[in-house]
Amino acid sequence: MRAELRFRLLGPLELAVSTDSAESDWTTIGSTKRRALLAALLVRAGETVRVDQLVHELWGTRPPDSATTQVHQNVMWLRRAMGDEQGLVLVTDGHGYRLDVTEDQLDVGKFEDLTRRGLAALRGGDPESAADLLRRGLGLWRGNPLSDVPATELVAAAAARLTERWLDTWETAVDAELACGRHETVVAELIQQVEVHPLRERPWRQLMTALHRTGRQAEALATFQRVRQTWVTELGEEPSAELRRLHQQILAPAERIVPRQLPVAPGFVGRAVELSQLGGGTTAVVGGAGVGKTALALHWGALAADRFPDGQLYADLRGFDRRPALAPADVLARFLQALGVPVPDGEDERAAVYRTTLADREMLVVLDNARDPDHVRPLLPGPSPAEVLVTSRDDMRGLVATHGVHRVTLGPLRPDDATELLSAVLGPPDVGFAELAVLCDHLPLALRIAAANLSARPQQTVGDLVDALRAGDVLAELSVAGDPTVGLRAALDLSCADLPRETLVLLAQREILAPSPGLDQLVTRHLVTPSGADRYTVPPLVRAYANTVTGLYF
Repeated sequence: MRAELRFRLLGPLELAVSTDSAESDWTTIGSTKRRALLAALLVRAGETVRVDQLVHELWGTRPPDSATTQVHQNVMWLRRAMGDEQGLVLVTDGHGYRLDVTEDQLDVGKFEDLTRRGLAALRGGDPESAADLLRRGLGLWRGNPLSDVPATELVAAAAARLTERWLDTWETAVDAELACGRHETVVAELIQQVEVHPLRERPWRQLMTALHRTGRQAEALATFQRVRQTWVTELGEEPSAELRRLHQQILAPAERIVPRQLPVAPGFVGRAVELSQLGGGTTAVVGGAGVGKTALALHWGALAADRFPDGQLYADLRGFDRRPALAPADVLARFLQALGVPVPDGEDERAAVYRTTLADREMLVVLDNARDPDHVRPLLPGPSPAEVLVTSRDDMRGLVATHGVHRVTLGPLRPDDATELLSAVLGPPDVGFAELAVLCDHLPLALRIAAANLSARPQQTVGDLVDALRAGDVLAELSVAGDPTVGLRAALDLSCADLPRETLVLLAQREILAPSPGLDQLVTRHLVTPSGADRYTVPPLVRAYANTVTGLYF
């Protein structure tokens, strides 16, 4: 029976040995020499450490005559303690020993993994996930690394390296928290950190930033004078240019920042009527998955840019997305940061500052991919020249009721616009474009996928794809190889993720008669279209999706 081993180095050295029949608690090793031996092997995990190096680690330059024998005896003891009597983990290798453990057996390995993932999230523009991952990594620390092990050459070097990693990770976690607008929550930590490490510049810079963004300008300026005095006294030099620039920014009167956050709109065709209905107050552009709501909002925003001299704010709220939806409080923090305004704690406080800031600004705010009215309400300005575009698969009738929002419902493209969209990707119109557009329900997402697949398959003609759509798996044909998040099924999965099976069964039919349980939810998400008094039609692509996921064909 082979034991499962785990080791903790981020604090006192600890060992846990689990077997198929028993789960072990964390234990310490009583003997100082054995702790030092195990620590030396752990910090060089996967490498052979010669016996003479281990002797030097344990006794320095004056080892006893029995030192080599004691190393071997202590290795035997460690093997027994680890349930490794055969030496399969603590391996004899020539004139030394090697400890074969994997990253996930060490708390250091878990810490490094969480740190890597946190850095990737921060670089990818997701500070909320970054802060969570980095804080989880820091939570693995129980004190100074290897704090109960003598500071031998190997141990001291490893402890210094790990301590530096902790500092870097903690500072990066604070950057993530600041990017989330959590300025007030990190001030106390930063004050403590600059006391402990007064010569590290980054925490001073973060503290000045956090104080300034919470409206504590005088304290931020006093912090600069303090770090300057410390550096001149201890290092004989002035603070860095970056720190001096931050000081000047805090001193300077605030200038109005003009954010330009709208992403580039995808290729756009048609929608002349709907474009004419946008603008003025708050407008909700609603419609089913893949109908082109975001494209319409971004295209109109680009056309109307001159109407908004104070800029544009944009947020993908991820209401229908594989990632967690963005909370209104986090969106408000991002918007206030983009406007150069200190971010208070609490959603209500942020919303109040946001409304105040936008009260006299001619801005466009695009709230893309909202889940429902509650997702949007805290993000609406008060009385203001600012205008808002909301996009959602939800029909937003609640916003119409509570805020008098103007609603524009987006349906499929007109046939000639659908043909134009295909031509934009594939070139001059083909005789089969019209039929292909019909099979794609004149839906922009389906049309773009079909065009992208045809452009990537020179051997396939439009007629070939039309035949495949008629005869085969429509969802498979309207997917993108290597990118499962883009296909039609992926889009409809997000619309239908929380629908019970009995509601999905309704979508497997060609027509639904009212009243039917669950019908109102389908209407709200634009999964069906009215076709007469108390009658609703299921679009062919939606029906094909429901046929696939339910296995029912009516």
